[in-house]
Amino acid sequence: MKIDVIVPTNNIKEINCFIKSFSSLKEFKKLCRIVIVGNGSVVKKDIVFNNSLNIHFINTMISVKQNEEMVPFLELRALGMIDSNSDFFLLMDSDHTFPDGSDSFLMNCIEKLKDKQLDISVLCTDRIRDGKDGLYKKDGYIWSNRGLFIENLFDKYFLSDIIDIEILGASEDLLLSYYVLEQKGNPYIIHGSPVKRVEKRHVNGIVKYDKSYDEKNMYMNCLGYIRSRYNDSSWTHKSGKFPKLLNDLLNKRCN
Repeated sequence: MKIDVIVPTNNIKEINCFIKSFSSLKEFKKLCRIVIVGNGSVVKKDIVFNNSLNIHFINTMISVKQNEEMVPFLELRALGMIDSNSDFFLLMDSDHTFPDGSDSFLMNCIEKLKDKQLDISVLCTDRIRDGKDGLYKKDGYIWSNRGLFIENLFDKYFLSDIIDIEILGASEDLLLSYYVLEQKGNPYIIHGSPVKRVEKRHVNGIVKYDKSYDEKNMYMNCLGYIRSRYNDSSWTHKSGKFPKLLNDLLNKRCN
């Protein structure tokens, strides 16, 4: 199985920490190519490459929309995916780190993906230790906080189109997952991931995010696209449900 790990970044310090941490994985790294999509100031000469890793760098001048502080996450992910011949993508962020236990956990994910009876096309990992692993057709929550595996079922025309649309902001992981679930397979969740995130800067005790994560902006962009594509104008991610047309499709497939 071939895995492309898609990592968009505008932070050279974070991506170098990511590479160093990822190199500690013994078995999982052998399956992977790390695709770094350099956003803005991140350039190849500043990256500390590791001989034990297969790293591919894509340089793009796409940067944060200065007047709105909005990051085009979807476009950056799609640029890393469009020419891939991998079996699966693993969506991660440059602030992820891999402590003890990460290698065996990720290899367990691979075993699940290989299970033809489970027929998994989207696998979400979560840090909750006592959660119940399994299929979650009735739960539309999908996220990449600890890593998100998505089968490579993307049509190049679809990826080209969403690059051209220039959808800004967060929740690109949700949009890409829903597209794959249209094609085939099931969503699955595995709990207990040891993968961590670098602590973000706090302001007055609150984590400071840019406008990409503002709820209003998300619904104007990625989530608005989802509402339109699946004909569900009242859908919200917080509802914990799949949008209407996708939910109907998954129910038919389940039956």
